Formats: sequence, structure tokens, C-alpha cells
Amino acid sequence: MEKVKIRYVEELINVLPNHFNIKIIKILNGGWSNFSTYQCIKCGEIFVTKSLDDNYLLLNKKNIQCPNCETILNDNLIKYPERILLNGKVIYTNINMDYISNINNSKISEFYLLSDM
Repeated sequence: MEKVKIRYVEELINVLPNHFNIKIIKILNGGWSNFSTYQCIKCGEIFVTKSLDDNYLLLNKKNIQCPNCETILNDNLIKYPERILLNGKVIYTNINMDYISNINNSKISEFYLLSDM
């Protein structure tokens, strides 16, 4: 599985009822870069897709394995960070993806790219 370099920011969020300062990442999109993020619910690995690929990937159940835990991702992906894996449970967040608080502190890292292989 190919890795791509993506610019992102880290933010701390609170998830009720009692989870505070949970670190998440938000991908910075713009120009020709337009990615969506997903997370493996078995190990927490974060994946990116080019937004145009989202519907194709979700509608066409392919046997893509997580390179970290080797689980089949078909039914084991969640939309991230709208939902996050926390202590082995999927938690819904009320995160505003349009607001990024610390854009000047952005970082670049490599993420696995889910694509039409």
C-alpha cells in the first residue's frame, strides 16, 4: 500500500461525557489537495483517500488489508475524525472540520493511501 505525504494539524478535543484533551489530526485541504481520512477500528491506523475516491471505495467492498494489524478493512473503517477509536470503542465527535485553530503549527507526515488498486 502506497504512502503519501500530507500536511495536517493536531488539535485537542473533548468528547463527552468524560474524555478530555484527546489528540486528533485534521488534514489541510486546498488547491489540488483534497483528502478524506478514515481509521481502522481494530488498531487505530489512519488512512487517507482522495475525496473523489470515497464513494467508490465505500460502495465497492474490496479486500484491502490494514498494513498495521492485517485486518480486512471492508467493514472496519470509520470516517475520521468525525468518529474516533478511543480505548477500543468507536466514539462520535462533534468536531467542526471547517475550523482549524492552529494552522501555523502544521506538520507533514506520511499516511497510507486507500485507492482504487
